[in-house]
Amino acid sequence: GSYFLYENLAVLNDFRTAPQLINRQDYTQKTYYGAVYGYLVWEPSEVFSIEGGLRWNIEHKDFEITAAIVSTAITQPPTQYANVTEHAPTGDISLNYRPVEGVNFYAKYSRGWKGPHFNGNVVDSGGALGASLVQPVQPEKVDALEIGVKSKLLDDRLSLRAAAFYYDYENHQIFQVRNTSVGTPVQELLNAKDADVYGTEL
Repeated sequence: GSYFLYENLAVLNDFRTAPQLINRQDYTQKTYYGAVYGYLVWEPSEVFSIEGGLRWNIEHKDFEITAAIVSTAITQPPTQYANVTEHAPTGDISLNYRPVEGVNFYAKYSRGWKGPHFNGNVVDSGGALGASLVQPVQPEKVDALEIGVKSKLLDDRLSLRAAAFYYDYENHQIFQVRNTSVGTPVQELLNAKDADVYGTEL
C-alpha cells in the first residue's frame, strides 16, 4: 500500500500582555508526507507463525515565521524561513506459538518514528526561544520489544492476557513550558537525550 498527506497550516496568534502591547505569532507551515508499506504472514506449521510489516516514511516541511511586538509604534521584524526533509524505515515482526487451541505465546519487535517539528510559538521579534525559531526538532525513534501470552479459556468465557515490554527512545520529543522575555509562557517542543520505558500488563 501507499499513503500521502499534504497539510497547509496558517497561524496568527495574538497575546495581549499589556493594554497597548500585543505579542504576535504569524507563521505558515506546509507538510508533505508519504509512505509505502507491505505486510506478510507466514505459517510454516499449525502451531507456529511469523508476521511482520515494513514501511518507508518520508516527510518534508516548509516553515515561515514572523514574530512581532505590536504597539503604538509598529516595527516589522524580518521573516525567517526554514525547511527540513527526513526519511526513515518503520515496521514490526512478531513470532507466534500456539501449543494448544486458545493459547498464543508471542514475541514482538517494532520500530516507530515521529517526523521533525518546528516550534511556531515564539512571541517576540528577538526570538525568545533562541535558535528554536527556525531550528527543527529532530525526529523521534523508538525501538519496542514485547513478550506475552493471549488466551481464551473456559469455552471463551474467560480471556487472559499478560505482557512485558521495553521501549528505547532516541531523540524523544517532549514539551517544556518556558517563560519568555515578554512575559508570556509558551510550550516548546524539544528533544530529550534519552528515555527508556519498562512495564508489564495483566
